Amino acid sequence: MNIVHYSFGIPPLRRGGLTKYFIDLAIEQSLSNHVLLIVPDSSKNKKGIIFEKKYFGIDVFKIYDSNPCPLVWGIKEPLFFMKKSNVDQFIDFFKKNRIEVLHVHTLQGALVEMLEAANMLNIRIVYTTHDYFGLCPKSNLWCDNNVCKNINLCAKCNKDAISWKKLKFTEKKYYPMLKRIVKKFKFKNKKSIHDDSTMSFNNENYNLLRNYYYKMLKYVDVFHFNSYIAQDVYKKFLPEIKGKVISISNKSINDKRSPIHINDVIKIGYLGPINEAKGFFDLKEVLDELYFKIKNFELHVFENINNITPYIKINKAYTYKNKDEVFRKLDLIVVPSKWHETFSFICQEALAYGIPVLISENVGAKMIVNSIDSSMVFSSIAELKDKLYKILCDHNILEQQSAQICDVPFDKICPDILEVNQLYGGNYE
Repeated sequence: MNIVHYSFGIPPLRRGGLTKYFIDLAIEQSLSNHVLLIVPDSSKNKKGIIFEKKYFGIDVFKIYDSNPCPLVWGIKEPLFFMKKSNVDQFIDFFKKNRIEVLHVHTLQGALVEMLEAANMLNIRIVYTTHDYFGLCPKSNLWCDNNVCKNINLCAKCNKDAISWKKLKFTEKKYYPMLKRIVKKFKFKNKKSIHDDSTMSFNNENYNLLRNYYYKMLKYVDVFHFNSYIAQDVYKKFLPEIKGKVISISNKSINDKRSPIHINDVIKIGYLGPINEAKGFFDLKEVLDELYFKIKNFELHVFENINNITPYIKINKAYTYKNKDEVFRKLDLIVVPSKWHETFSFICQEALAYGIPVLISENVGAKMIVNSIDSSMVFSSIAELKDKLYKILCDHNILEQQSAQICDVPFDKICPDILEVNQLYGGNYE
């Protein structure tokens, strides 16, 4: 089969779970299929779809003069994200390579003509729901420190987004070295001298932008929902779409399970960024209260934070390279996200070491935890506090859960990455 994967870039320019999944899937598929990768580049004054290089033996092509990639920073100027392109360049590319499946992993940087051409040629279009870009300019449907409840507030929500000109830096090969500078750009943009309550926001161009991306999504033949959370969110906006829920994985998640044995102190791990959407401050609030009653725990974080309390231990940043060291010293992972997180590889990675995971009902990977022990899913701060209190009072709870995790078949934790192949042939009912 001839397959082309579209995403917003490859390492070292792009990192994270989405990139890890799409690269690992492409490499695995390339063992028995002809696989190509296409990525956007709006940073150069070029046009066309041009071969860039080989990556793990797979040909990588760049789409020049693409739309910019806003990553997680939102969109300030919607009209710059709706470029008109030449549909014939995509038709020629797909025909030349005899493409049968176009697998899209994000709409960031994508041009509507790419999906239009695939549709014209009856190429099957599969879309994996790694994020909510296309539904939300910031990809996470999170606004004013809460889940977005009004899609007509995009102009207000994105008022501090990075300009499209600055976003061009994120497509340069030296971008990984410039991340700190890019963060400073964002910080400066956040310093608004206006009071939101007195400002007027024009949402008209954001409505045009939403329709532009809705058009792309309506070309999709089958949605690969990576969780029931993602399925529910997408169907709320596009109820007519068809697809199937299939859990995702990546090749760095291997079976290293061993039962945990707790000494006097329970070591709790929080591996996400320190922000409101990821639920860190809810977790800290709960642990602050519990610390007055019981002091037999530590919270290990992997990012520098202010206002450290005695139970918080700061560690060097978590990466795939040091994950063995990280997970071997933890007894419990908490994933307290408040936004509707499509998945969470952290959950799978912890379970692959035999470590129990206490997870919010808002996280897509809860379906894996729920299939092993439904008592480790919580739906409120009060429930999180109650579950943590019981765990801190009885070490046996975690040790028994760890033993249970070690007993389940590993494919219940980490399914075969090639399960998605079933969608290429239409088997999704």
